[in-house]
Amino acid sequence: FPVTISRYFSQNIACKSVSPAVTGTANITNDGNYDVGTYLTVTGPVVGPSYIDNTTNNETITITGALRDATTKTINNRGLTDNLVTMSTTTAHGLVVGDVITVSGLTTPFNGEQVVLSIIGTPATSTQFTYEALGSNVAYGAASGTLTYGPDVLEIDTYNRQVYLNGQYSGARAKLDVYNEWITLSPGINTIAFRDDGTVSGSTATLNVLYKSGWLS
Repeated sequence: FPVTISRYFSQNIACKSVSPAVTGTANITNDGNYDVGTYLTVTGPVVGPSYIDNTTNNETITITGALRDATTKTINNRGLTDNLVTMSTTTAHGLVVGDVITVSGLTTPFNGEQVVLSIIGTPATSTQFTYEALGSNVAYGAASGTLTYGPDVLEIDTYNRQVYLNGQYSGARAKLDVYNEWITLSPGINTIAFRDDGTVSGSTATLNVLYKSGWLS
């Protein structure tokens, strides 16, 4: 039987919080007569585990991994050898390979939007990383600038059963606990709840639900 889908609607839900007091819930209505999938976008920070629940039909998505907040770090050293930049920050940078960062306060070719190529040392404590840039060699030495990245954005497409982290498909699925956990909207009113058990107070994370109503004809 053909299924008819209406136009998209969007609902933002702030993560449950004690202070300020936020319920972390919203009612979303599927005006049709058929269960439909959703496009869910979670914007960090999330400590985890965190949960997206449809309390109406008892469906849950569990996010096990953390999502980072918008972050600024101070650059204290930089160098360029054979089009490979090595850079360091005054404190652990928290970067991972593939991150898109913005470098400012230095000179060409260091400034601008860059993609992290490698992390030097232990990722959790590393202050050094590399990225590619075209330019003449520059000896590694002291510098003063900033880099920014984030916040992390996790996109969960329950229509097509796909997950993206910061626009990348590879490795994003590992942020979710169980492979077959998805959320649909049943006909009528659905109560969607978003909470982060790792941050019970003061959370600034948000959930966006992009959805349509669906009819079975």
